[in-house]
Amino acid sequence: MKIKKLMLVLSAAVLLFSFFGEARAATFTGKSSTVVEWFDDASEERAVPVYQYLLVNFHNLGSEGMNFRGYGRLATDIQDVVDADSRLYYAFLERNGAFDDRVDFR
Repeated sequence: MKIKKLMLVLSAAVLLFSFFGEARAATFTGKSSTVVEWFDDASEERAVPVYQYLLVNFHNLGSEGMNFRGYGRLATDIQDVVDADSRLYYAFLERNGAFDDRVDFR
């Protein structure tokens, strides 16, 4: 379920950035890591939370100097014992050099 939400957000971001008109080269970088834990909780039930950390960077979207950066994690417990929380640590769109290199937005 949470992976579907992430895919929906990424798809919306791609659609949003596709409306800039001209085709320009954009750079995408990212990093993904997976953490699997297992332990027994206080009632001696085995918990197996799984965390997927995602870091994404889009550079020069639509125009020179427009970038998107995001970092978060998706989480679930395979055994459904504990409540593993997904988190969005940060996500922002920045524009450097707007209005003749006088203004930067984030």
